[in-house]
Amino acid sequence: MPVRRENVDFFFDDFIKVSTGSKESSIWAVGSYNGDLIMTVVRKKIDNLIMDDIAKERTFVTLSDLMKFDPYRQYDSEAIKEAEIMAKVRRSASVTT
Repeated sequence: MPVRRENVDFFFDDFIKVSTGSKESSIWAVGSYNGDLIMTVVRKKIDNLIMDDIAKERTFVTLSDLMKFDPYRQYDSEAIKEAEIMAKVRRSASVTT
């Protein structure tokens, strides 16, 4: 289920590339929605993603939804773990303040 931009809890300061392999697109963890990672698919292969690159994106997807639609893509499990920790830590910090 897509997550609309206005429902995003927060965006990471630094986005994390979670896809690997040689496809002509890349997948990035960009923030959190209810403690879940939200991702965006960039239709070109890039090494660095900044907020300007996704400024016009209106919807994002959760990791579980993305894996349903693209289960054969190669993902970097360490990058996903790092992004999930960032999503949960920052969310818990905002809930306690």
